[in-house]
Amino acid sequence: MKILTQSEGLQFVLALSKIENIVARLFKTLPLLFLFGSAYASTGMTLNFNVGPHNNSFAPGACDMSNAPGSAVGSSMCSIGSMMTVPDLDNTRFFHGTYTDPDTSASYWHTIVGDPSTGFAMESYIPRVNAYESTSGGKPSRIMGWSTPLEVFSGNGWDPLGIDPSRGFDYTGNATADPTKVIMRQVMGGTWDSVTGDWSCNTTDGYCSEFLKDQFLFKPKITQKINESDMVQNFVMDMSTISYSDDTTAGSIINTLTITDPDMPDFAPTAGDFQMIDGLITISRPDSGSSSINTNVTGGRYTYTQCSSLQNSSGVEHCWQTTGWDNTAQDFINWDYEEGTYSYVDGGAADVMNYEWDVYWDPSQNGGIAGNESKCLNGLGANSC
Repeated sequence: MKILTQSEGLQFVLALSKIENIVARLFKTLPLLFLFGSAYASTGMTLNFNVGPHNNSFAPGACDMSNAPGSAVGSSMCSIGSMMTVPDLDNTRFFHGTYTDPDTSASYWHTIVGDPSTGFAMESYIPRVNAYESTSGGKPSRIMGWSTPLEVFSGNGWDPLGIDPSRGFDYTGNATADPTKVIMRQVMGGTWDSVTGDWSCNTTDGYCSEFLKDQFLFKPKITQKINESDMVQNFVMDMSTISYSDDTTAGSIINTLTITDPDMPDFAPTAGDFQMIDGLITISRPDSGSSSINTNVTGGRYTYTQCSSLQNSSGVEHCWQTTGWDNTAQDFINWDYEEGTYSYVDGGAADVMNYEWDVYWDPSQNGGIAGNESKCLNGLGANSC
């Protein structure tokens, strides 16, 4: 094995561009929307996409979740708003309720969306503030009776993607969560064993990804894999032992590309397998053997700083502010959210507050509907609107 010179390394990088373009079309990166994430206890919290002990339902409750606690609202509310007679055409499996820590009595919002056996599922816990709020931003809902207007009932679910450009992250809540106050898991693709409750990525699965953040104070582990007839791509970025105040420790990275197509078009230098284990890149090229180059890994080297005007409600810190409640309008007065700050060791930045989150939404998969407002505009809300 020889070590590449700088010029040879640059030539290799250029040569890889064609492969990278292929991978880019196949390799779906997880949106930073899910980079949520405190010293809060996590006793008994499970991330297996099922409702465990110490959970209680909370309107809207659940849909197609057989083991959800509670009565009708807790087990079968596949409806729009508080009017259970208005069925929702979107009957995606979900649970929305509260989890109470048996040791500390702290309360958390517990949400499950999707079914891992169908290719997508996400589960999260976030501290509960007062009766209806959480530690994240986004316009909160108010559930105060059958006559509550659907827009007030929906909160940021009225327009969750900010289709109306006048509604920013204060309204939608996207990207506002303090990552040290969330644990979560998301899986896409893969194989789900409903008996054991295990998710895995097998060679027969075309695409698999997992975002796992199972500790409040520590960063996530991201796993993604593509299995195609002519190539296999494997990516793992493990930051799970790195706190959000640490920008000196890089995550452990595995990034490999194995080409199995003998008819891959030739170009100089000939395409070959790619392997990156932490800072060492190794390339196996059919025309000239193996070469390696050392790189500086900065993945995971970032910090998160809370807002400067922390508020405290019932002993829980949060970054949203309000000056009161308007009983006539049934809405908060001067609702505002002060976001925290991500700082990256190399000076780069991802401005998650200004992402266009609707680009991750496929209208064809959702009937053109994004939130309760568009359901009402399309005549799907009946008397709930």
